[in-house]
Amino acid sequence: MLFNSYTFLFIFLPLVMAVYWFAPPARKNLALTLASYVFYGYWNLSLCSLLLASTAVNYWLGSRIHATVSAIGRRQYLTMIILFNLGLLGFFKYADFFIASFQSLFPDLPLTPWNLILPVGISFFTFQGMSYGFDIYRRRTVPAANLVDFACYIAMFPQLIAGPIVRFNLVAEQLVRRTHTAAKAAYGTRRFIIGLARKVLIADTMAVLADRHLLNGPEGCLSTWIGMVAFSLQIYFDFSGYSDMAIGLGHLFGFDLPENFDHPYQARGLYDFWKRWHMTLSGWLKDYLYIPLGGSRVPPVRWIFNILLTFLLCGLWHGANWTFVAWGGYHGLLLILERPFRRQIEQAPAWLTIPLTNLLVIIGWALFKAPTFSQAMVWLSAMFPFQTVVSVPSTLPPTFLLASLITLQAGCWIIRFKPGTLQTAHPMLDTLLLLTGLASFVALMGVDVSPFLYYQF
Repeated sequence: MLFNSYTFLFIFLPLVMAVYWFAPPARKNLALTLASYVFYGYWNLSLCSLLLASTAVNYWLGSRIHATVSAIGRRQYLTMIILFNLGLLGFFKYADFFIASFQSLFPDLPLTPWNLILPVGISFFTFQGMSYGFDIYRRRTVPAANLVDFACYIAMFPQLIAGPIVRFNLVAEQLVRRTHTAAKAAYGTRRFIIGLARKVLIADTMAVLADRHLLNGPEGCLSTWIGMVAFSLQIYFDFSGYSDMAIGLGHLFGFDLPENFDHPYQARGLYDFWKRWHMTLSGWLKDYLYIPLGGSRVPPVRWIFNILLTFLLCGLWHGANWTFVAWGGYHGLLLILERPFRRQIEQAPAWLTIPLTNLLVIIGWALFKAPTFSQAMVWLSAMFPFQTVVSVPSTLPPTFLLASLITLQAGCWIIRFKPGTLQTAHPMLDTLLLLTGLASFVALMGVDVSPFLYYQF
């Protein structure tokens, strides 16, 4: 079920809200958990058993970590929770990928892909399960009071499919007691409308342009740049739109979920970019992988290893394809090259560092978008060096279209959206949001609802 579908907007969400609000306080978590399983089961009912098994095992192992006194025993249970979640993720997401990779290297081996179904959201709920174990082991939190509370944390439908990746200690108190006010519900509604508009009005429009200019060939310089700039806008507004909708829905049910984006296209350097882009994932990788490896407080060669391994795995997390691994490696290498000049970059004028950072990020999106290395190389070779312009037919002149996209991209460099402004009622803003919401509903009429990009991860 998609947030941007009429089924969700006009059937599922109103029914769930009604059941939730009429449920007694002691049963609200149960009501939300059952609704989340309906939400997940709408996509594939059989895989609800996988989500339930993941919840039960992580809950039990987390309790064992907390109850065990000996350091060796605690470490053993932590190892079990890591192996369980990585095993779950590795089997469903990467088994066919590695079988296909071995087949390409050793064609004589009798290997057959299993054609496994990729459970939607598995990359997110397995990472939440691991962070739960890590934080109990480090004594940063205590286990959930009961299985229902923990199941609500894992399966909560606003963030189940594509994040943000929520750490248990951020919502532990909210699972036990949280407030439900008209002001919080109003904020959640405003935030949801903004996310819906980002997805439906901007991201889906950019998706059409990106596919037209990248996938329908021939790819010339101008046409490819149009496609890549469009994709850079598509992926940002698609994923940030989902995060806005998730945070908004969380407020409707009394939860304050963490922010996932902080104007990443206003970043001044790649280090700054990763402090702003998909913040819950980058924070997870930093705290549970990069720092345990030694972080930056190690000799230079070891630091290079730490940063490369972190970003190679970051790329692999995004998808079972070597292009994603290369995308992660690309960002890792840029961070390595940037480190000696970080102070100069911070002191350089924004009009120089922001466009250059966006240029490097857009180049990397070619690896992220492309289904194969050969396709990525076609796009990159068309972008550099500049060559004879070959344009895919468009309703607008290509030069004007590219200029319009760059203008929209530049708007992301300048305009700052402050969520705090939505906390209080503003008649003009609320009227504008109402019109925006209506425009989004109209845009959904008569079209196939497009899934969010990060659903595939």
